[in-house]
Amino acid sequence: MINVITGEGGFYEVYKNSFNEISNATKEYEDGLKELQNNAQISFEEIGKGIDNTINETEELVNNNKELISSYEDSLDAVEDVINQLDRLVNKYKEAEEAAKNAAKEAYNY
Repeated sequence: MINVITGEGGFYEVYKNSFNEISNATKEYEDGLKELQNNAQISFEEIGKGIDNTINETEELVNNNKELISSYEDSLDAVEDVINQLDRLVNKYKEAEEAAKNAAKEAYNY
């Protein structure tokens, strides 16, 4: 049983070989990223910071737009109130006009 774990082709050897392959692949990946940064003259860290700033500014813009929309809604409500009041005044004017016409007719007929 111990040979299955520590013997040739055992778990430990397979584990050790797999770990070494992962380490080598990680090293190659890191080296490739460093080479890419050097060749392109960029920094992935700075790009990440830029993305973070863009996200923060976008969130701020969304919040500002929400406030602006709320302000527009309040303004629209105020305009609707004015329109409703004008409608009531127009109706009262029409009633007064009709009453004046009727009074004039009655006076003429009298």
